[in-house]
Amino acid sequence: MSTIESLGDVHEETDLDKLKLKDQMNAGDHVATSEKQDKEIAETIKNDDGDYQKTTKQDATSEYVDGWLDILGSGDLMKKIITPGSGNESRPERGSLISISLKGALEDQVEIAVNEPLEFVLGDGDVIHGLDLALTLMELGETALLKVGPRFAYGEKGRKPDIPPNATITYEVSLLSSKAAPSYDSLCLRECIDLGNKKRERGNYLYMRDEYSDAINSYTK
Repeated sequence: MSTIESLGDVHEETDLDKLKLKDQMNAGDHVATSEKQDKEIAETIKNDDGDYQKTTKQDATSEYVDGWLDILGSGDLMKKIITPGSGNESRPERGSLISISLKGALEDQVEIAVNEPLEFVLGDGDVIHGLDLALTLMELGETALLKVGPRFAYGEKGRKPDIPPNATITYEVSLLSSKAAPSYDSLCLRECIDLGNKKRERGNYLYMRDEYSDAINSYTK
């Protein structure tokens, strides 16, 4: 199984384009946002029934406990900055080719992932939803802890042999680089074949987990 496959189970589609969040904490402190920004901030995620539900800015930022930001207002995805990054303008956009370092552990501190570096296109579904969502809120050079509940990680199935069902995972993530992803037209034939094989393998992995809509997403990328 490839590195991206091992991180890749996604439980539901999430409209990343509509995800907007307020400025994050700077080394554990809140960074002030303007009144206009506060009014504009909203998040939209897809619930288990496939309908859209909206989470307002007040819901999304209602709880800061020991420096943790509740990104979705549900406790399913939490973020805590360890080392601040280069500013909001350095945050990657969906479709960016990003490189991260990643360490993951279960609640009993058992380590389940170490990847340095891991490179993928943000928003393509190559990793679990929790990472795809939270990384849009990270700044270049930032290191953060991400606490990802099972809904945005590996769900009821888990991932044999190292991740049990309904596991919450804490990742330490550093955003190393972000740049525009290359277009297919700019790739040579060998690169296109390699990329296609990765997407096919990813789709097969999701299909075997009965994640059919996400498998189709990978097949069609």
